[in-house]
Amino acid sequence: MQYIKELLNLNLKDFGGADLPIGLILLCAAVGMIIATVMIQISSAAAYRAVKALTRHKCTDPESAQTLKKLGLAGDRLVCFAIKRKSPMLLRYISEAAEGEAAEESTANEESAARFYLTPEMQDRAKELLSRSDITVLHTVLYCVILLALFFGIAALIPIVAPLVL
Repeated sequence: MQYIKELLNLNLKDFGGADLPIGLILLCAAVGMIIATVMIQISSAAAYRAVKALTRHKCTDPESAQTLKKLGLAGDRLVCFAIKRKSPMLLRYISEAAEGEAAEESTANEESAARFYLTPEMQDRAKELLSRSDITVLHTVLYCVILLALFFGIAALIPIVAPLVL
């Protein structure tokens, strides 16, 4: 516990430099990167599931577009949220078909009535996305552990490097 406290209290002033709480700055950067990693992983997981469903149902043009219900994604809260918020990560791969047939199905629930298909110019990238493994909680935790290891590694090197540089 004392080691972590010392890492957080690192200050360049202790090494003859400016009064800069480098330990806290590094911690804030690490926490920010962890939050960004989690958000990116969530967006990527939603995109992965949507692209997988569209590929499985061969939705490659506006005529073959399907609703989220027909794709089996109506209950997937992350995909519905990404579509509702117009997530750039997801909208890079999919497009919404014209209103025509979708308006007849249901006007009460816009999201379930909308029909989606793979963007023609991104079909190769969609196949590349599917060739990777599914994004899991284990991947996210592993990335976060790597970021924490980097934080502790850099913080441990500062007392060694700071006196040489300053």
